[in-house]
Amino acid sequence: MKSRQILRAAFALILCTGWTPQSFVPRLNDAGRAGNGTTLLPVRGEPPPPGKNALWCATLQMAWDKACGDFGGPIRLLPASPAAEALNRGRFNPAWIDNESVLTFGGLAGDGVLDAIEEGIKARGWPASRMAPAMRKDIQPGDLVFHAVLSKSLSFPEPFAKLGHARIGRKSTSWFGFHPQLSEANRLREQVRVHDYQSDENFVIELASKNSLDQLILARIATPPRSLDAVSKQLISRLKRAAPHALPADVLAVPNIVVDEKTSFPQLEGRQVAGSGRYLRRALQTVDFRMDEKGVKLRSEASIAFGCSAHYSTGQPRLFILTPPFALLMKRTGAPEPYFIAWIANLDALAD
Repeated sequence: MKSRQILRAAFALILCTGWTPQSFVPRLNDAGRAGNGTTLLPVRGEPPPPGKNALWCATLQMAWDKACGDFGGPIRLLPASPAAEALNRGRFNPAWIDNESVLTFGGLAGDGVLDAIEEGIKARGWPASRMAPAMRKDIQPGDLVFHAVLSKSLSFPEPFAKLGHARIGRKSTSWFGFHPQLSEANRLREQVRVHDYQSDENFVIELASKNSLDQLILARIATPPRSLDAVSKQLISRLKRAAPHALPADVLAVPNIVVDEKTSFPQLEGRQVAGSGRYLRRALQTVDFRMDEKGVKLRSEASIAFGCSAHYSTGQPRLFILTPPFALLMKRTGAPEPYFIAWIANLDALAD
């Protein structure tokens, strides 16, 4: 309650003195902590490590699904792996994302599957694979390799206003959005749908993209999430079919985000595949996510190698200020599941 009162007082000052992101320093100084890092989760049901940004992308699940198809059913690892069991249960339906944004591959390393990956990506005009060259160093000709690539760009119909920099603790971050003093605010607020507003610290909004078949959902939620799956379910349950636009008095401030992560999954690697004579040699994933006033770019690769052996008053401004912690979700319009989820819990993901 106290932080909200401070924020309201700051907004009253803004109306008199002019808006800058630094006007929200009382709120921002309490938001997140730097240096806690970012982790990629193999499955959505895992709890995010305390204080860390947590990301999940469907590429690892898609690569796993392709491997299951080749093995003829669920892949059981020995010793048992809870992550593998969750991947077996968590199939990702290709209908939940458009074909133009995804490539999947599978085959023997000795038969040129890595060449096929690099050539397929090049044919799409996407940036070269960051993972295939590294995989060449790790795998043998007899290894089975399953690979998935996702490349998605969402552009806003009109770029949001650059709001300048604000310092959060020791970090200076760029912000975009709008506020009532901007001449273009009326146009920009038409790009924001308010699905649910309970308070300035509990809301779900959507930023429109030129491609109406994809949704970019941003939210602040009341309690820390038990898992990214819980984040997804909560946000999707709060979406309205015909959500209203933001109101003239509303303020939107979103930090630029840059996350570029690569990780392996030791909870999967080095285990035998029951009944196959193979073991899971490598399980890798990359996620490169960027968001600014123009839109969002998401690029992710995953590779698996198996070796042998609300209510509100229109007169009161609502403040949609996306300070950590906050949630981000990308999904196909009408799809029951997302293809990307992020829980931004600290400042490491915020761009300078």
